Amino acid sequence: MAPTFPFFLASIIGIISMYHAHGQDYECSEREECVDSSYTATIGDKLICSAPVSCGYSAFTLTCSSSECEVECTNDDSCYSALIVLDNAKKVVCKGHESCQDIELYLNVAEGFELDCQDSKACYNVEMAATGYVDKIKCDAFQACYSFDFDIAISDDFELECKGDNSCQNGQLLVNIAADTDMEAIKCEGAESCQNMDIDIQGTGSETLVIDELKCEGHQSCKDMTITVQDATLIIKKCICDSSYACVCTQGLEVCEELDGYWNADGSDTYYDC
Repeated sequence: MAPTFPFFLASIIGIISMYHAHGQDYECSEREECVDSSYTATIGDKLICSAPVSCGYSAFTLTCSSSECEVECTNDDSCYSALIVLDNAKKVVCKGHESCQDIELYLNVAEGFELDCQDSKACYNVEMAATGYVDKIKCDAFQACYSFDFDIAISDDFELECKGDNSCQNGQLLVNIAADTDMEAIKCEGAESCQNMDIDIQGTGSETLVIDELKCEGHQSCKDMTITVQDATLIIKKCICDSSYACVCTQGLEVCEELDGYWNADGSDTYYDC
């Protein structure tokens, strides 16, 4: 999007010059300081959006000169509805209420990437697509990643962590694999945390994805979850359904090598497949 006011042009030129000359951090620390603008730059270690709506509705195309480069959205609505394109970034942190809600995130990852959503609705309705490997996605608050849409390739030991109530509910996870891969875990540890989540594994014909653990802890935490596989083989070593109705109507658990916990509110272990 184009800047709203002409004075943003000078600000943008100054920011880009600073990044190229010094590769240092930049912070949008005032309310709406970098709002509704377009930025293309090479950055150092961090871009920090620390005030409410400080980077909201803006478009960032950023190349990282540091292998530990991060974008941090640390206040309410700080990166709300932003478009962020990152080359060589290590991490995006969203730790204000609705801090990264409705953002579009496009990644070219060199050495692995982590998305860390720490507050209520922090990554609500986020869209993310990545080339290269994603290491970890953390959704650790109420509706932190509600209705997400992720299209990613994963590293060995990848982990999806959904700890808050409704944290990953209605999410869509597309995992692309081009070689045999060992995923560490999918953890759904809040009430309805992964309810109605779709997990789609796509290979090219002969790959095997092994998930060490699928953990469903919380009332209806994995209810109506669907796991599908295309042109690949999926093995889940251990499935844990350890709360009332945690795995009711969950589709795809026939690939579990070990089932642990109980399925129903009365403590019975009858698998209920809708």
